[in-house]
Amino acid sequence: MRISVGKAGKSDYGDFAEGYARDIEKNKAPGIPQCVRISMYEESVYIEWDTVKSAASYYIYRWNEKKSIWDKNGTTSDNTYFDSNVKDNTKYWYSITANNKYGESEGSDAVSIHVMKETEQPPNIPVNLNVTKGEYTDKIENLM
Repeated sequence: MRISVGKAGKSDYGDFAEGYARDIEKNKAPGIPQCVRISMYEESVYIEWDTVKSAASYYIYRWNEKKSIWDKNGTTSDNTYFDSNVKDNTKYWYSITANNKYGESEGSDAVSIHVMKETEQPPNIPVNLNVTKGEYTDKIENLM
């Protein structure tokens, strides 16, 4: 739409055209969710992101390795989501979109998490080690 502006800096069509121009700016899909963070909470994947202005809801997509597509995993009106449908020893990728009555944003940058068994722990830090001059200068001797 073209809006002509008179000498006084006002639209030839008055407040109606100025209001219409502002409404055009408002009537669009929301922006892309930013700062997506992911972690484990008990046995669920917990995802959160910065709130997007004008978003009515968010779609949570999870990468489907077998189909090579993003599957819609859930919908929320909040800026957090729990995915309890996860399996041990599996890596998951997620992307978030924001939605309103005018459309859906592009997906956020993808984030990933590797779900480990609850009993899986990283190895303990070695203790009681001593470096010696032995035949091999690149080996460490355990004193236990």
